[in-house]
Amino acid sequence: MKAAVALLLVMLFVAFVDATTAAADAPGDLDAFAAANGLYDDGAYAEAARSYERLSALGYEDASIYYNLGNTYHKQGDIGRAILNYLRAKRLSPRDEDLTANLDLVRTQTVDLMESTGSRGALADLAGALPELSANELAATALALWAAVMGGVAAATIGPVGRSRRIAVSVAVGASVLLAFTALTMAGRSRIDAELDSTAVILDESVQVHSGPGVQYATEFEIHAGAETELLEVRDAWARISIAAPELQGWVPNTTLETVLLSAIP
Repeated sequence: MKAAVALLLVMLFVAFVDATTAAADAPGDLDAFAAANGLYDDGAYAEAARSYERLSALGYEDASIYYNLGNTYHKQGDIGRAILNYLRAKRLSPRDEDLTANLDLVRTQTVDLMESTGSRGALADLAGALPELSANELAATALALWAAVMGGVAAATIGPVGRSRRIAVSVAVGASVLLAFTALTMAGRSRIDAELDSTAVILDESVQVHSGPGVQYATEFEIHAGAETELLEVRDAWARISIAAPELQGWVPNTTLETVLLSAIP
């Protein structure tokens, strides 16, 4: 009986976390968000983009805002900013199928088709192979499993000997295994998020990549809007980036790109 009560408490806790997460996912200023959506529906894409950007500048970090921003820029033919905002949305809502489809579509329209660098490590590959959960969702899952472990242990400790105690022990053991697996997945998710945070998207239509931080250095190659690069370092007004593989890198003006993580470039 006590084991059943413990399980009921865990289920209520999970429901509470889900409701809290859903509330947190709502855009901060609903009136301003609705007004921006109206501009988009009317075909005023430039004005809609400015409205969504204002919401972002006010500190509202929401997948819906970034997803709609990506759509407005795509409608205007701004491939770089479309990809940038789709990536920002994906960081917050990794399972959104419409978002993934739009991002994949826009990527096919870039001049530079970037190749995968291969494995990101065992933990990251594990997290990437599973149904994608955000960091908050994984944390909520871990808390719920931890509560199940504690509830099972408590019920097994103070409960009567018999079937109820065996059930409580099974709950505690099963939840412990799932908790360990969730912890590994969280570590992998953290690595994926860190990789995404260091991603910088080229915004200018065409950018010359130099061998050093200045126009006086030789031009190594050219890169175009929408290319997803890794930001390695920033030196004054220049950024060193890596493209597709560590050996292919160079310097570009830091005004020609923007990182998925806001304010990563001074």
